[in-house]
Amino acid sequence: MKRFLLLAALVCTGITGCVPAHTQSTHLLRPGSTVVGVDGVRVSAPAKWREGPAAGVRVTITRLPRDTLQWPIRSGRRLGLPIYRVEAEVPVLTGGRDWFTVTIPTGTADPAYLFALRLSTGIADSDGPGGSFTVWADDPSATLAGNGMTFRITGFVDETHLFTATLLDVPHTRAER
Repeated sequence: MKRFLLLAALVCTGITGCVPAHTQSTHLLRPGSTVVGVDGVRVSAPAKWREGPAAGVRVTITRLPRDTLQWPIRSGRRLGLPIYRVEAEVPVLTGGRDWFTVTIPTGTADPAYLFALRLSTGIADSDGPGGSFTVWADDPSATLAGNGMTFRITGFVDETHLFTATLLDVPHTRAER
């Protein structure tokens, strides 16, 4: 009788239980459609987009381990949810007032103690040769409904899109989001 030993890296967050540390799925996202990937992460596209193939674009959703990130989360911050990366194979942008949305599952976490966090790329000095920088930033425009936290973005271009939430020590009110 042959025996096999299967080892897997697990992340145990306490909120979502133990899950594989690095998991991904790839989907075809078309205008006006929604795809559901790893852990139930949903990516929705507006009915029309300004740039990108009309037939759709391949989108990869990945759950990332915190300790291997190129952009570390500030010490003192406690993660309340796994970190998810959403990437498109080619750039796509919205047209007009529409948004792409990324909804990450909150599981059994108390929404009053979660605050949205996403990786943001900014310009260091718009009047000079400064360049861009990438940092984690609070996202007060993200919304909580049901068992999901929804982020709005104008598109998927060259920068890395990472989404998560931090745990607060005290609950916040709706006005604080």
